[in-house]
Amino acid sequence: MKLAVPFELRVFLVVMLVGIISVLVILDAAPEQKRITATSRVVQGLQQPGEPSNTLVISGIDVGQTIGFKSPTISGNEFACFADKRVTTNRGRTTVRYFLALRDPNAGGFNGCRIEFAQPSNTQQTGLYLRCPSTEDMFAFTMSFEPSLNSEVEDGELEDLREKTIPMFNTAYTIVRAEVNTDAGTVEIRFMGPAGTLDIADTYTDMDFSQAVEINGKHPLDGRVRVIAQYDGRDLRISSIEYRFRPLPVLGRDVYVPDHQGVKQKLRTPEAFLGDFDILFRGLFGAPAKVSTPVPARARYGGNVVALQAAGGDKYYLVFTNNRGQGYKFPLMVVSGGGVVYGDKDRDFLFSGAGAGPPFNIDVHDYFAVTDRNDRRGITNIIEYSSVDATTGKAYF
Repeated sequence: MKLAVPFELRVFLVVMLVGIISVLVILDAAPEQKRITATSRVVQGLQQPGEPSNTLVISGIDVGQTIGFKSPTISGNEFACFADKRVTTNRGRTTVRYFLALRDPNAGGFNGCRIEFAQPSNTQQTGLYLRCPSTEDMFAFTMSFEPSLNSEVEDGELEDLREKTIPMFNTAYTIVRAEVNTDAGTVEIRFMGPAGTLDIADTYTDMDFSQAVEINGKHPLDGRVRVIAQYDGRDLRISSIEYRFRPLPVLGRDVYVPDHQGVKQKLRTPEAFLGDFDILFRGLFGAPAKVSTPVPARARYGGNVVALQAAGGDKYYLVFTNNRGQGYKFPLMVVSGGGVVYGDKDRDFLFSGAGAGPPFNIDVHDYFAVTDRNDRRGITNIIEYSSVDATTGKAYF
């Protein structure tokens, strides 16, 4: 059935839908640093068929929040493929420690990706997205060598590093060439991985980044590298290698990743992620919840979805699944007498109290929304006030 809905009512319904989403997710209006009450969940694992095992899964992040606000840096403690590795050369044994900065709060740093309820210009589809601006770095990947990665310098060559394997994002990269110019203070390293070559070059005597990054002979567009090392007259001692890049989308200005999709497929240069690494956006609450309360098949929407269903030409239902997996479908509003009533013609739906506090105007058979805590982990339920026993003073819901 095609609905003849006036323009003013359509605008009203859109505003109401956004408002209801806010009610269900319970977003506080306080500043960002005061609104967050739980640690952001950044987990790793094979969570859907076909995903690589070194996928960084982002979930449990509030709308408007950067993915690195509570956990700016990921290490081997949070990410399995970042476990420490050992590299042994003729100049000693080195421990490689890995760090992935999702946000750099220092001066000249970057905020990284954030969760937004938006309408990207290249899709015209409003929804929940992981947005990564193309104007700043997406992440910073650092390999720290403890005590250092050493090689004797022989005729400008770092022979002790040749044929040594250094994993990156759980992918094996072997050094096939390493050269140094101690007069200019520059170093060049070529890695060979399953997908081809990775070439980096930098001036190791300063703290600046170089754009001399090539992947299979091509620049990954805004990819940068910084090598920190010292030359003691005999050995070059590499302390760290840091890699950053700015994401360029296939279409549009910024990268917008829909719920339950990966960042890599949205990039113009996906090889810049190195190996088969990817970042997967899981939405506000991770995997869709399982519906435990029986509801019609048409009402079984995933955990991050709020649906507004029309019935006839004047009635609308709200359908959602809460954090506990309980499915709801109830009358949200009805057009009656030229106006809009929350609920239906016989029962009201209330989602805020009358004034600053009780008494609340809830009649028999009315619906109302409650939540057990005022943050994103709160459980929202819809309750019907069914009857009251005046003799015993009991109310039934």
